Amino acid sequence: MKTFLFCTAFLNKETTAHSQQRYLLWLYYYMPKLKQLGVDYVFLINDGQDDICLHEDIGVLPADNLPSVLEYEVNIIYFKDHLGRKDIIDFPGWWRSFTFAHVLSQKYGFQKIIHIESDFFVLSDQLFSFIKKTKKGWVSLFCNHYNFPETAIQVVCKDHFESLAKMYSKAIDREFSFNNFAEYTLPFSDVQKGFTGDRLGELEVLQTWVSLYNERALDYIGQINSVTNINFMRRFFDIPIDV
Repeated sequence: MKTFLFCTAFLNKETTAHSQQRYLLWLYYYMPKLKQLGVDYVFLINDGQDDICLHEDIGVLPADNLPSVLEYEVNIIYFKDHLGRKDIIDFPGWWRSFTFAHVLSQKYGFQKIIHIESDFFVLSDQLFSFIKKTKKGWVSLFCNHYNFPETAIQVVCKDHFESLAKMYSKAIDREFSFNNFAEYTLPFSDVQKGFTGDRLGELEVLQTWVSLYNERALDYIGQINSVTNINFMRRFFDIPIDV
């Protein structure tokens, strides 16, 4: 299945080196693992209006003028404006970037979409294999701490592209404001609760996890957005992320 991996992003000319490091770290981690995920192309869908390039081997494409053929394996998509986040449940920038995956799937004939946010890392061979082998459905993992679907790791297969198209159309109609968390809005067909992990970059989640599950091997880890965060996690867990 022709597949792409993407994360949502925010980069502009005022972006700090720390923020750029976040996306470079994500790329550094996943690029050697594209075959393990079954991925053909990678996109960072940027809620910004600047044509920021993180590396000379990364394409930079305007959302309103995509080329007919992709020249680069990795591409940053940018928009004419920045929508951002208005409050905790109103984040139009994310909704536009996320649902734009529909446009990319139609434009380039993809059959499968893998969404992994830039502060989440798949760790186990079992989870890599599950993501690669998933051929049907709109699938997410599960966030145990908050007791809802983990939207930061999703797989959308062709049989659910119509649902994604409807979400994109609805997002446009609502000017990308749903006034609700994505965890309660996206139409998942399957929420996988069998993998071990959580948003351990959040102190409250980490404290709960250490007290309850410290001996369990992790399949994924989230809210880890810098080298400092990764080194801190190594104090508690044996995580295979080289930096």
